[in-house]
Amino acid sequence: MTYSWLLLSTSWDLSSIQAALNVLISVLSTIILWAWSRFWWQRVSARVVHKDSGVPLPQLLLVTGPGEGWDVVTVLGRRLFTRGNWPLLTQTFVVLCITLASALSGPIAKGALRHGSTTLQKDRLVLQAVKGDGGTGSTLGATVLWNQTGSALDIAGFPLTQLLDKLPLSSPDPWIYAETEWDPTWTLHCNYTSNVNLPNVTASGDSPMRQPLAAFPAFNKTYSGAWLDSSEYRFSTGFTGLVNWTEHKWSEALFFVLVQSNPEVHDRMDHNNETLTLSITLFHAQNFSCASNDTTATSGGSDWIPVGAVERASYSRAECFITRKASVPDENRIPWPWTNDTMEIIGSYESWYYTPFQAPGSMQRTIETPTAESLIRFYQIYMATTNTYYSDPTTTALSSRVQTVELSLPFLVVAVLLAVLTMWAAIRYQLFVRQHKTKIKEISVPDGKVDWIIHAAKISHHNSGNLSSKEKRHNDLEYLQNAMFGRRIAANSALSQIEPEDSKFARVLQSPRILVAAISPNRSFSGSHPTSLDHESGQESDHSGETAVPGHAPFSTVSEGRPLSRDLVCDDTNPAEALGGELPSMAVHGTDLPLVQMSGGEETRSPKSEQNGKPDRTEEHEVEVRSSLEVKQVSRNPQ
Repeated sequence: MTYSWLLLSTSWDLSSIQAALNVLISVLSTIILWAWSRFWWQRVSARVVHKDSGVPLPQLLLVTGPGEGWDVVTVLGRRLFTRGNWPLLTQTFVVLCITLASALSGPIAKGALRHGSTTLQKDRLVLQAVKGDGGTGSTLGATVLWNQTGSALDIAGFPLTQLLDKLPLSSPDPWIYAETEWDPTWTLHCNYTSNVNLPNVTASGDSPMRQPLAAFPAFNKTYSGAWLDSSEYRFSTGFTGLVNWTEHKWSEALFFVLVQSNPEVHDRMDHNNETLTLSITLFHAQNFSCASNDTTATSGGSDWIPVGAVERASYSRAECFITRKASVPDENRIPWPWTNDTMEIIGSYESWYYTPFQAPGSMQRTIETPTAESLIRFYQIYMATTNTYYSDPTTTALSSRVQTVELSLPFLVVAVLLAVLTMWAAIRYQLFVRQHKTKIKEISVPDGKVDWIIHAAKISHHNSGNLSSKEKRHNDLEYLQNAMFGRRIAANSALSQIEPEDSKFARVLQSPRILVAAISPNRSFSGSHPTSLDHESGQESDHSGETAVPGHAPFSTVSEGRPLSRDLVCDDTNPAEALGGELPSMAVHGTDLPLVQMSGGEETRSPKSEQNGKPDRTEEHEVEVRSSLEVKQVSRNPQ
């Protein structure tokens, strides 16, 4: 983990977090678009609410999507880049960026996340080193187990200075060496000599290859005299390589020599408590001839005897003192290096190095001599696998390298900044709406597409001349559901509002639910308490001065395709008289239907009204609305 990346999770996999981040980016983009549009609306609305001044229409326009942005560019063209339209240009640019970020949320999430690793202490299954076979313990041919153990030690960074008291089992999360978690029983103090070339090496010609110290005198001289003391040390040797059987010539040969304190002296292999002196050497010889010595009588086979000069020779050696700490909790649960089966150790070295040695050798590639450190690493591997062979798994806390998911720090900073700005804009908008709710509703500042549609319906209703200060206002839902758009209301409507014949523009029209009975008490026909027949029951019902169609909102009268003005319909004026004796009519489906028809074909007046030329106010008129949409004004003498 670097400074530009933050640890996000140690349990979730990368693909799951990428999917979640993808959704989060899309949701955040949607919220940002909403908050951004509300910010600009609040900014412009404040001027209308506080200053009561006119605002240029482009500044009140909200761009919430790329489609609306394209419409703005199409309409304004180059004028979008003028000084007065910079808020609209800014909106369009930001909306385009946020929309693009939402569309590319997948690649963004992929780039903002990556795999990482960290070291945590976890409970793991381990195999504790035990005595097992003790002095006779050995392992041979466990190449797969050795490979697994060797890889684990290399990944963990296990030092070459100790033997393993426990062997962690393999896991998806590899274990990591931490010095505080290991208290070794046996400590190694080694000197390493690697890839030392030996010039002018010549075989003695009288010793077999299984005795490399005698077969190659120059190699024998690399040991100090103390190591050659057979009374103190045991020698174990072995070899492997590539040979041409026809020519009796070895192209490659590896000789392994193990010199260690003799386990049988003082029964040290049974006590397992003294310091062990150890020397492991790998001698690499190339291109030398051999003679075959028949040893059928003595060993049941034949010996290869090196003869002549060796083209190239080198060696690597590790000389170690392996010491044990004074006391341990359990003598039977510690590594046991004092094994008497030293030949199995040499045989294991032959198996371990044969495969990586043979492959390049058979293809005539140059083979480098293994290092002295690698010799000690395999010694650790061999002892760990041998000493845990009879062990049962137990649980212990060890440091482990855990796969993590890391989040880009720059991405997080940008996301947090956008989230804070979005929250600020949303809170600012809510506070403004709450503080000026009444005035905003009164002046009806449109906020979005739906508000603009409702606003057009309200304006159409106001312009029809049917809205009075005493009339109950309709809510936004009624306007949205009942208003229509076009040059005329659909033919199947109960009433229609006709646009002037020379009008070429469609507009928001009043539907029957809004138009019906729009005549308010202060603009009623003569009479203060007109009644009407209920459409369904046929019974008279009092509407307190309003003429209404059951189930419908008020409507306005139309004469000759034109709405009646507010001056023509008033408290003390008969509609027919105001129109010069002509009855108003309204075109429905292309047919002029009488809107107001006087009872008996003429107007009924009281004597008093005839004298002053005005309708008698004591006479009440009843408007009867029938299913045929024929509205009649029927006179009725007061009781």
